[in-house]
Amino acid sequence: MRINTMLMFAALASVVNWIFPSEYGFALVGLVTATSVTKLAEWNVSGGLMQLWTGLVDPGSIAARAEETELFQIEGVRPGDPVWITCEDPDVMLVPVGAIGSTDSVTVYLQNNYDLTTAVDAATMRVNIQILRRTNISS
Repeated sequence: MRINTMLMFAALASVVNWIFPSEYGFALVGLVTATSVTKLAEWNVSGGLMQLWTGLVDPGSIAARAEETELFQIEGVRPGDPVWITCEDPDVMLVPVGAIGSTDSVTVYLQNNYDLTTAVDAATMRVNIQILRRTNISS
Protein backbone atom coordinates (compact mmCIF):
# COMPACT_ATOMS: atom_id res chain seq x y z
CA MET A 1 0.00 0.00 0.00
CA ARG A 2 1.49 3.36 -0.99
CA ILE A 3 0.79 6.40 1.16
CA ASN A 4 1.62 9.87 -0.14
CA THR A 5 2.58 11.47 3.14
CA MET A 6 5.61 12.59 5.10
CA LEU A 7 6.21 11.88 8.75
CA MET A 8 8.08 14.36 10.87
CA PHE A 9 9.24 13.60 14.36
CA ALA A 10 11.79 15.14 16.66
CA ALA A 11 14.30 12.93 18.40
CA LEU A 12 15.18 13.70 22.01
CA ALA A 13 18.33 15.43 20.84
CA SER A 14 16.16 18.00 19.01
CA VAL A 15 17.17 16.65 15.62
CA VAL A 16 14.35 16.69 13.11
CA ASN A 17 14.09 13.67 10.82
CA TRP A 18 11.99 13.29 7.69
CA ILE A 19 10.76 9.86 6.66
CA PHE A 20 8.98 9.13 3.41
CA PRO A 21 6.98 5.97 4.15
CA SER A 22 5.89 3.78 1.28
CA GLU A 23 4.84 0.47 2.81
CA TYR A 24 4.05 -0.69 6.31
CA GLY A 25 4.54 -4.19 7.60
CA PHE A 26 2.55 -3.74 10.80
CA ALA A 27 -0.41 -5.64 12.18
CA LEU A 28 -3.51 -3.44 12.40
CA VAL A 29 -4.83 -3.27 15.96
CA GLY A 30 -8.12 -1.54 15.26
CA LEU A 31 -9.83 1.65 14.17
CA VAL A 32 -10.60 4.08 16.96
CA THR A 33 -12.29 7.44 16.44
CA ALA A 34 -10.54 10.37 18.11
CA THR A 35 -12.35 11.83 21.08
CA SER A 36 -12.11 15.44 19.85
CA VAL A 37 -10.44 17.63 17.25
CA THR A 38 -9.86 21.40 17.38
CA LYS A 39 -8.30 23.80 14.89
CA LEU A 40 -5.53 25.79 16.60
CA ALA A 41 -4.28 27.94 13.73
CA GLU A 42 -4.19 28.47 9.99
CA TRP A 43 -2.06 30.61 7.75
CA ASN A 44 -1.56 31.17 4.02
CA VAL A 45 1.57 29.76 2.42
CA SER A 46 2.73 29.59 -1.16
CA GLY A 47 0.52 27.00 -2.85
CA GLY A 48 -2.07 26.55 -0.16
CA LEU A 49 -3.40 26.97 3.34
CA MET A 50 -1.51 25.49 6.30
CA GLN A 51 -3.66 24.34 9.22
CA LEU A 52 -2.76 23.08 12.69
CA TRP A 53 -5.27 20.80 14.45
CA THR A 54 -5.12 18.95 17.75
CA GLY A 55 -7.03 15.97 19.08
CA LEU A 56 -7.09 13.65 22.05
CA VAL A 57 -6.65 9.92 21.59
CA ASP A 58 -6.72 7.09 24.09
CA PRO A 59 -4.92 4.19 22.44
CA GLY A 60 -5.23 0.73 23.86
CA SER A 61 -2.33 -1.60 24.48
CA ILE A 62 -0.45 -1.90 21.19
CA ALA A 63 1.54 -5.10 20.72
CA ALA A 64 5.15 -5.05 19.56
CA ARG A 65 5.47 -4.22 15.84
CA ALA A 66 1.75 -3.44 15.60
CA GLU A 67 -0.20 -0.22 15.11
CA GLU A 68 -3.48 1.34 16.12
CA THR A 69 -5.49 3.56 13.82
CA GLU A 70 -7.13 6.81 14.96
CA LEU A 71 -9.56 8.61 12.68
CA PHE A 72 -9.99 12.41 12.69
CA GLN A 73 -12.81 14.10 10.76
CA ILE A 74 -11.40 17.37 9.37
CA GLU A 75 -13.60 19.08 6.83
CA GLY A 76 -11.93 20.12 3.59
CA VAL A 77 -8.86 17.87 3.54
CA ARG A 78 -8.33 15.91 0.34
CA PRO A 79 -6.21 12.95 -0.71
CA GLY A 80 -2.88 14.37 -1.88
CA ASP A 81 -2.71 17.05 0.82
CA PRO A 82 0.52 16.56 2.81
CA VAL A 83 0.02 15.83 6.53
CA TRP A 84 2.51 15.87 9.43
CA ILE A 85 1.76 14.26 12.79
CA THR A 86 3.39 14.79 16.19
CA CYS A 87 2.53 13.45 19.64
CA GLU A 88 2.55 15.64 22.72
CA ASP A 89 4.51 13.06 24.74
CA PRO A 90 7.52 11.68 22.84
CA ASP A 91 8.32 9.31 25.74
CA VAL A 92 5.28 7.19 24.89
CA MET A 93 7.40 5.26 22.33
CA LEU A 94 4.75 5.30 19.58
CA VAL A 95 5.56 6.59 16.10
CA PRO A 96 2.70 8.62 14.59
CA VAL A 97 2.18 8.42 10.82
CA GLY A 98 -0.55 10.35 9.01
CA ALA A 99 -2.48 9.78 5.81
CA ILE A 100 -5.45 11.34 4.07
CA GLY A 101 -7.24 8.40 2.53
CA SER A 102 -10.53 10.10 1.74
CA THR A 103 -12.02 13.58 1.66
CA ASP A 104 -12.64 15.12 5.10
CA SER A 105 -10.76 12.35 6.93
CA VAL A 106 -7.24 12.12 8.40
CA THR A 107 -6.01 8.74 9.60
CA VAL A 108 -3.28 8.61 12.24
CA TYR A 109 -1.40 5.34 12.63
CA LEU A 110 0.26 4.92 16.03
CA GLN A 111 3.03 2.41 15.45
CA ASN A 112 4.79 0.53 18.23
CA ASN A 113 8.43 0.40 17.12
CA TYR A 114 9.83 0.17 20.66
CA ASP A 115 11.30 -3.29 20.21
CA LEU A 116 10.32 -6.76 18.99
CA THR A 117 8.63 -7.95 22.20
CA THR A 118 7.28 -5.03 24.28
CA ALA A 119 3.67 -3.85 24.12
CA VAL A 120 3.01 -0.14 24.72
CA ASP A 121 -0.05 0.94 26.69
CA ALA A 122 -0.17 4.74 26.40
CA ALA A 123 -2.48 6.97 28.41
CA THR A 124 -4.72 9.56 26.77
CA MET A 125 -2.48 11.86 24.77
CA ARG A 126 -2.68 14.86 22.49
CA VAL A 127 -1.91 14.41 18.79
CA ASN A 128 -1.10 17.45 16.64
CA ILE A 129 -1.96 17.36 12.95
CA GLN A 130 -0.49 19.84 10.47
CA ILE A 131 -2.05 19.85 7.01
CA LEU A 132 -1.14 21.74 3.84
CA ARG A 133 -4.44 22.18 2.02
CA ARG A 134 -3.05 22.66 -1.46
CA THR A 135 -4.74 24.99 -3.89
CA ASN A 136 -2.75 23.86 -6.92
CA ILE A 137 -4.33 20.40 -7.27
CA SER A 138 -7.67 19.35 -8.64
CA SER A 139 -10.01 17.11 -6.71
